[in-house]
Amino acid sequence: MKIKCLKCNDIIESFSTHDYKNCKCDACSIDGGNDYTRIGGDTQYINFIDKDGTQKSFQNNIEMWDLLDDKGHKTGRTIERGKLPEGFAHLGADIWIINSKNEILIQKRSINKRHSPNVWAMTGGSVIAGETSEDTIVREVMEELGIEIKKENFNFIKQYKVKHRETSPVFLDTYLIKQDIDINDIRIQEDELSEVKWATWEECEELYNNGQFMHFRWEAVKDLLK
Repeated sequence: MKIKCLKCNDIIESFSTHDYKNCKCDACSIDGGNDYTRIGGDTQYINFIDKDGTQKSFQNNIEMWDLLDDKGHKTGRTIERGKLPEGFAHLGADIWIINSKNEILIQKRSINKRHSPNVWAMTGGSVIAGETSEDTIVREVMEELGIEIKKENFNFIKQYKVKHRETSPVFLDTYLIKQDIDINDIRIQEDELSEVKWATWEECEELYNNGQFMHFRWEAVKDLLK
């Protein structure tokens, strides 16, 4: 794996798991080779160099995560999505949207999703390096539902850790927002979702008990949503 620092124009390459390199100005670093590439520094000043010599901005082409330790604290390093080394985690964010009838907005994940396809869930996603979890929520709701929500209306519920054999370990910042949304105003991202609806707490509980709700979400917060 090879990158270029746009501050000092130094090109650095990591060849193996523990081959840690800094650029000349110490603005960026790389480690892990191709096994689990880890990039350090401000990603706006880093270009990825492809095998044919083509340069691409990391920010525009590769989703990067802040690398967290096993307590959920930032290590000061970033890593390419999905390539976490053992003992580390990344940050995710979920939001539960509840209307004035106390109904919960839930969305059915596309059947083509690699993780948890064709089940119901709240809106959420991985926090990209440089974002806050609130930023992620605003972005994900706009991308997946075409709806604008305001950070100042968020209520933080809890943070908890999910570790599952199908996914990378993640600390989830979980929020609630009270907002009435007309289903007809929603424009779903069709490669991510197949359906959206308002559901009562009891309906969500039934979906979960029937194995039709995303694992490690409803059961973690349901008592806080009543």
